[in-house]
Amino acid sequence: MSGWVHRLIPRAGLLGSLAAIALVLIAFIPLLEIWHEPLVGLPSLAVILCTLVARKKFPFKLPGALAALLVGGGIHYVLLASGWIEPSSTPFDPSAGQIPTLGSHRVQPGSIQPERTSKSCMPPPTTS
Repeated sequence: MSGWVHRLIPRAGLLGSLAAIALVLIAFIPLLEIWHEPLVGLPSLAVILCTLVARKKFPFKLPGALAALLVGGGIHYVLLASGWIEPSSTPFDPSAGQIPTLGSHRVQPGSIQPERTSKSCMPPPTTS
């Protein structure tokens, strides 16, 4: 069945749909983060769109991504200090990305010990 699909539809058409799905996922997940905090995310998105689409230049030749980061960060901390938004309930833990997990159970460093067996190539030490 796939042979006639390959003959009728060019390869670029088949791969184009996969690329479109990938682009939607790449764009959709950050968009969800923007809508999580719209007071912070939408001005940052506006800065990015102004630099990419409208080609507006910032003072001191500041890159658009850095300007968006500064605008979003500034708005976030001003709103946090004024009480308009609440602090995140999830603390930042940089070591969380370094520890492997098994399902919902986290493996703690040092919790996995090598298995000790009584079978050994070396004879047991003698005490005299």
